[in-house]
Amino acid sequence: MIVEFSMNLFQMFLTQKISSIITVLLEYFLCISLLISIKSYLRNDFISIKTNKTKLILILIPLFIILSLAFQIVLQNIIPSTPSNQSAVVGELNNNSIVGLIMISILIVIIGPISEEILFQFFLQGKLANILNNKFKNSWITTILPIVFSTLLFMIYHLSGMQDILNLSIFTYSDLVLFAILYKITDYNILYPIAMHIGLNLISLIFTLM
Repeated sequence: MIVEFSMNLFQMFLTQKISSIITVLLEYFLCISLLISIKSYLRNDFISIKTNKTKLILILIPLFIILSLAFQIVLQNIIPSTPSNQSAVVGELNNNSIVGLIMISILIVIIGPISEEILFQFFLQGKLANILNNKFKNSWITTILPIVFSTLLFMIYHLSGMQDILNLSIFTYSDLVLFAILYKITDYNILYPIAMHIGLNLISLIFTLM
């Protein structure tokens, strides 16, 4: 992950504590920058939900969260290996002070989901779909290829090293395809996958801290 790469880079010159703080602050800055870069699209998405699809978000978000949790349970029974980046997150939560715990919790539940969905769904999936739509009108290619492409890159992004490929734990991230599907079926409204991602990470954080 980018976070781990950044921490390893900073730790070459700084202490682990300072490296962690700088990395978290950079993640916050990235999130704010991404939100500013698509603020006009976010405004339209908010208007769309408010005017036309208020009930839809109340149905789709819980439904896709349940589907994702069920997907993860099945995958973990098939592939028992735990991805190394998840182990690292648990370690960070257990070894931090109260302030550090709060900062990392906000990063996991809010900052991370917003940044990741904007990068992988809005910019990768959405922009690729627009490009393909100009070449292949009403073709399955314009739907399937952006979903597969963004999901594969999303899965690779979560890798911590070759170990996650060798022990097949990369496939435990297969449920990331649900974010891409949700983004597509809601007419590319980025607020839906963001809300779903926040909900899932909040549930995961609660169970990790219990």
